[in-house]
Amino acid sequence: MNFWAEFRDRYLKELQADAAAEDLATFRQLIDQNKRITLVYAAKDTEHNNAVALRDFALEGYL
Repeated sequence: MNFWAEFRDRYLKELQADAAAEDLATFRQLIDQNKRITLVYAAKDTEHNNAVALRDFALEGYL
C-alpha cells in the first residue's frame, strides 16, 4: 500500500471513531448551513493532504 492510501485509510478510520463524533456533527452543520466551505491545510502537497481526505470523506457519503 502506498503512503497516501495508508494515510487516507487511517484518517478515515479516525474520522469514524466515536471521539470524532462531536466534531463531525459540527462539520455537518457547517456544510448544511453554507453553500461553500473552504478546507485549509498546511501540507505542501496539494493533492495528498488531510483536507483532500476530509473532502473525499464528505463527498463519499460518510457524513
